[in-house]
Order: sequence, then structure tokens, then C-alpha cells
Amino acid sequence: MDETKIVVNFELVECNYDFVRIGDEIFYDLVQIYDGSYEALNIEFKNNSILSELDSAYQKQNKLQCKVNFKTPNGFVLDYKGVSIYLPNKELQGTNLVEGSDTTLYIKHFSYNANIICSLNSNSNSNLVSQFQKYIGKSDSFNFEIIEINNSGLIVADSSIYGFIPNSHLGKISKDKIRQGNTIKASVIACSLKGGLVLSIRNHLLYDILVDLNDAFNNQICLSGEIKSFYKKYFIIDYKGIDLLLNKNYVLNNDNIDIKQSIYFKIIDFSWTKTISISVLETSENGLVSSFRRENLFIGTVQNVMDSGLLISINENYIGFMPNFEITNNWKLDLSIVKEGQKIKASITKFNYQGLYLSRLLYTRKIRSRLASKKIKINDTVVLKIYDKMAKFGVLVRNEAIKGLIPLENILPKEIIEQINILNFVKYCKLIFKKKSLIKCIVSEVDDNDNKIAFDINVHEIDNKEKIIQIFDYFKNNTKQKIAVIDFYNKKARKDL
Repeated sequence: MDETKIVVNFELVECNYDFVRIGDEIFYDLVQIYDGSYEALNIEFKNNSILSELDSAYQKQNKLQCKVNFKTPNGFVLDYKGVSIYLPNKELQGTNLVEGSDTTLYIKHFSYNANIICSLNSNSNSNLVSQFQKYIGKSDSFNFEIIEINNSGLIVADSSIYGFIPNSHLGKISKDKIRQGNTIKASVIACSLKGGLVLSIRNHLLYDILVDLNDAFNNQICLSGEIKSFYKKYFIIDYKGIDLLLNKNYVLNNDNIDIKQSIYFKIIDFSWTKTISISVLETSENGLVSSFRRENLFIGTVQNVMDSGLLISINENYIGFMPNFEITNNWKLDLSIVKEGQKIKASITKFNYQGLYLSRLLYTRKIRSRLASKKIKINDTVVLKIYDKMAKFGVLVRNEAIKGLIPLENILPKEIIEQINILNFVKYCKLIFKKKSLIKCIVSEVDDNDNKIAFDINVHEIDNKEKIIQIFDYFKNNTKQKIAVIDFYNKKARKDL
């Protein structure tokens, strides 16, 4: 076992990746899974073990003993086993601290990548939940005080809770306004007990434009913008005050492009929280987005064989990269059998300003899923994993064999959907339908022609009953709507019996 190589899935590890290096020591539990192979769980980097300890202390609101390092104009910097923790003046509550002395405190805001904020008083999870209710499901903007400015962004707070504004979401706010103690307005883009609030000044200032961009992405509408600046691999395009990124390979004759030149494009990757990517090539007949979103099954041609993977042309416009680990499951990959000009099956794993990335393994899984969907029947019960945040059309779910959607129409009655603000409801449900969590479902519809499967929530499962009660709570201020939703689920329960 000492010589066995274990593949670490970094999606399962929370740490500051800036401090992770090849050769770092890690701790993990080795678990043998169903196919006889081994999987590393509960992974922890030794260099980040103190951060993990602080993360746990934040979750459990355990009391910590720290040493006061020094005073700043806005608070104190304390030390916990070599990690700096910031105590703002607003959390002192009249307590006098002396440099070099010891004190006990509680973590108020934790992050692996930004400052850690502490308080002299605990803040239980039940209190956090009640405080978050102010923000969940709200499209409004809120006032926050700037507590700390760091290389990653701003740490802010209102009277009860802390939040973080990444640099990418500062928007076009004047630098004069970014000062400790100043009040700024921002909208909520993410909310969780573990990560706190993630906020955006950009979304607050340019909300209506982002709505238009989202609509343009969903319907693949052609837009025009102005070239603002360029870097080695991509252009920055200005669209009504929002920066969009354009990979230079997604433009024909990019050597002839000048600053302030107008160009037409389509959006290939939209996000409320991250960078928005565009492509000029999508305006031609050989666009990829429609096929990518519909089936994502392509036959490409190998253009170049490299040590790290393959360069593959998907059509006349696009060349993508397929890493070795996406070609085959075998550890020993013999690239000598792959020749230039050879046809290869591929599915897209990522398509944005950073590039086009392909996978043969994903193509194989999709074909298997298609075959499995032909065997599945309506009313079959399945356990699925929620693999993305809830969207306005529903919840995306999957397992090893199949994938599909719990449509919004299976979560709420149609008449209620027409009456409410869908985006607000979706934001509220992010804490109900958590990404990567398991949910027990019933097959409600199978479309063999388009390989689409719709699922319904299994209302008889205990875990699902808790989710349903939380959905009821969304309508607590509208008795008529709440009764309609309760009746909707009661009918489901009677139907399943």
C-alpha cells in the first residue's frame, strides 16, 4: 500500500492553494470503494492544518485563546499558532486589550483566502441562520461598512454579519470610496453558513445590464461591444460598463483589431459571480454553444500530439485541448498509437475565455447515460447528486448512470410560479438544494428522443420532507400561496401511495 498512488480530488479540499506545493505532506483517510480502488477522504494539507482548525472553530463557535500582537487604527491583530486574526474596533465592546497579552475570542468570519475576523462574543449557527434570512431570496442591495482591505478584495460588515467583496466585483466604484470605515452598497451573490456572504458592487450598479446579458446567453443573441484593452491571450471588451473577456483564438484575424474598435459577439459562458466570456466566432455558422448545450457530443480531428495531451479541431473555427487524464482511465497511456489526422470522440468540459477543453471520458459517460435513460422507467426511484446550484428552470441532478432535471414545475405549482419573483425563490433555495448533496427522486418523465429525464422529489423521504417544509416557509407571509403549495405536495403524496 505504501507505493500506491492516490488521486486527490481537489474539489474536496478546502485550503489556501497559494501555499500548496508539490511534495507537501497531506493527511487523509483511505477508503476502498465499490470497484476495488481506493479513494482519499478527509484530506488535509499539513501546512493548512491550523486554518482547518480555525475553520472548525468557526463552525462550532469554539472559544480560542490568542495573543494580542499589535494595534491598528481600526482594531487589533492577534496571533493564533502563527496565523494572524483581525479584531475590529466594533467588536471590542469597550474591552481594553494590551499588546502581548492573551485573550479569548470567537471566529466571526472565516476564509481560507482572506482575512479572518474575530469577536469577543460567540455567534451560534442558529443566530447566523436568523441573520441570513435578511439576505436570502432578496435581489435588493444593502449597506455595508468596509472593515478591511486586502489583495483579494474587501471584508465588509453590517450590524450583524460579515461579508466579502472580491476584486472582480468592485465594478467601477471610485477608489476614494474604498476606505476603511466607509459605507458602500452591494448586492448578495452567495450566502452560506460556512462562507458567509459574498457580495458584489458590480451587480448592484449594473443589475439590469447583467439581466440582459443572461438573457442574451440563454437565447444566443448577438451583441456588440467596444474593445477596451488586451493582454497576451485575451481582449477585454466593454459592454455598457461591464468587462467581458474574449480569447484571442475566438476572433478571426485578431492582428487587425484595435482599441475602441466595435465588434459583434455572442456569450459563451455567463456567470453572476465570475467573469463573463464571449466569442466572435459564435456569430458564424460554425458556433459551438448550441451543440454544446444540447448534446455535447462531437467527433474531432487530432491536430497535434503533445506529452500533456492532444490538440483537437472540433470544426473549422475551434481547436480544443484534451489532457491525458481525459483520454483514458488507464494510468499507462500510450500516445504513440494516437496519430495526427485521427478522428476522436470528444465532449466539452470547459468553454470560456481561458480556452476550449475536451474529454473523451465525458463523451463515453454521456453515451452510457443515454443508453441508461432508455432503460429507466417512469416512477422508478433513484438517488441522485445535485451537481449545480439551483437555476430558475430547476435543479440539475445526476448519478454515475443518468442525469436530468428536477424542473421548477415539479417544485412549485404553475400558478404560483407565475405569481412570484423566480430569481428570489431560486436564491432562497440555494440553502435547500445544496450543490453536491444527495436527494432521493422519482422519475416523472423520460424523453428517449432527446435523452432527457425529468425527476420529482420523493415526498415520502424524511430528508426531503425537511426540504419541503423549508419551501413552505418561503411563503409564510402569503397564506393563500402557502396553502396552494402545501396542497400541491399533498397531492403528490397521495398520488405516490
